[in-house]
Amino acid sequence: MTPLLGTTGGGSGRGFGRGFKSAAAPAGPSIDSTAYSSGYYGDQSNSYTHTVNSNTNGILIVCIGYTNATLVTGVSYADTPMTLVNSIDRGDYVNAQIYALSNPNVGSYSVVISGEPGGWSAHSIAFVGSSGYGATDSAYGANFTQPTMNFTTGYDNSYVVSCVSQADQDPGNVASGMTKIGPNQYYYSHTGGGAYRFVATAGSSTNSWTSGGDTNGWSMLAVEIKNL
Repeated sequence: MTPLLGTTGGGSGRGFGRGFKSAAAPAGPSIDSTAYSSGYYGDQSNSYTHTVNSNTNGILIVCIGYTNATLVTGVSYADTPMTLVNSIDRGDYVNAQIYALSNPNVGSYSVVISGEPGGWSAHSIAFVGSSGYGATDSAYGANFTQPTMNFTTGYDNSYVVSCVSQADQDPGNVASGMTKIGPNQYYYSHTGGGAYRFVATAGSSTNSWTSGGDTNGWSMLAVEIKNL
């Protein structure tokens, strides 16, 4: 008797042993470290320290919010220029940018913000076990409206990193399922927040803060951190 595929033959018959298994879903990235800071151009150095513990398939994400109409011209980590992923330049108090760097140096190094950002806030987060970043999106809203973005991921077991930029009013808390990278940061008429969420199944998720915005409205950016 001829054995079926995926079984072994008995007696003197030969076994085929051709069982097929579904591929396991790739494991999601892991959070390595976070950091946050704020400042004002001309008042102090536009830099802060982020410590990366491991860079195995690693990626560092930096969210910048700032007040000045002059663009932030770049961000570096350990003297290595980072890649601009997305930005909103409204020329007022609620501008924002997201930067990324693959396999950042291990250790404690400076995140340096170049340009004239006025008052600025920064939230950074490092991951390991990632193949890089995927989808990215932006949104902005009118005065006194709640900062909200519906963001669609393209990969299972991924993270979404999002940030909000406002003026004088604190963005407040984050929506259910989101975790703050650190406290919301305030300096010179600018307040910013950064957060992340894990998304097990690719699709749409809502990222929001609880404030009602302020007289300058709000800006939000988000980026997906892919699994391996």
